[in-house]
This record gives sequence, C-alpha cells and structure tokens, in this order.
Amino acid sequence: MIKILTSRLVLFIFTTCLIVTLPACKKSTDDVKSKTVYLTQGNWKQTKYETKTNNGPWTDQTGTPLPCEIDNYIKFLTNGTYEANEGALKCNPGDPQILDAGTWSFLTNETQLSVTSTGSTPDIADINQLDNNTLIVTSSYVFGTSTYYDRQTFSH
Repeated sequence: MIKILTSRLVLFIFTTCLIVTLPACKKSTDDVKSKTVYLTQGNWKQTKYETKTNNGPWTDQTGTPLPCEIDNYIKFLTNGTYEANEGALKCNPGDPQILDAGTWSFLTNETQLSVTSTGSTPDIADINQLDNNTLIVTSSYVFGTSTYYDRQTFSH
C-alpha cells in the first residue's frame, strides 16, 4: 500500500511540475519578430565597413567618421520605401536632408535585401544578421578575374 501511495505521490509531483514548467518553456509569439519588424523598427547607423577580395581576409575600412557623418542614418519603412538621412549635423549646410530614397524588399526567403535608389538598378545584399540591434549585409561584384566583397554593419 505504501509503495502504491509513494508511486502515485511521485507521479503527482512529476505531473504537477510538468504542468507548471512547460508553459514557461514555450516561446511566446511576441519573442519571435518578423524580419520586416526588425528592419523597420528604428534608424540604422553604419558602425562598420569591411572589404575583401576573393577568399582573402576581411579588411576594416571604417576609418574615423567625421562628427557630421556619425548621425547619418537609414530608415526602412513598412510600406517598402527607405530614406538615407543626413541627420542633425551636416558636413555641408547646403546638402539635402534626404541623401537618398527608394524602395526595399526581401528576396530569396528573406535571406537577401534588395534596395533600389530612385532611378537606379537594385542593389542586392545577403543578410548575414538581422535582429533587434544589428543588421549585417554583404554584397559582391566581379571585376576581371576577381570577386570583391563589401560587408556593412549597422546598429540602432
């Protein structure tokens, strides 16, 4: 009799713990944002620019931006448009506030970002990372027998 009670008690405790802890393990749909939400949730400022040729190493080309460049940003809007903005400080007071504008879209199951400046052909980049705080994209082009790569990192 005691053995049956002990088995039932252990089963009851195990079941109760399972019922209490399983909902805590379930990922909320609020925790998983779409790539569109990540891309459009704020202004993106470039924090790093790297290049490489063929299979060579990445070389940081970021340099030291001028104070008037640090506040420049890109804003992707949910309607599929974007703006590259000069920010509050301008290097040249006569420069336009909006440096560039156009459309954007995801390609290839949201693994690529296509950005088309008004009146231009699309620039397509592979998305290496896109989350709450970071956007990293890589693009490439072939010239002669070499492939050149650009990798840009943006943050909020």
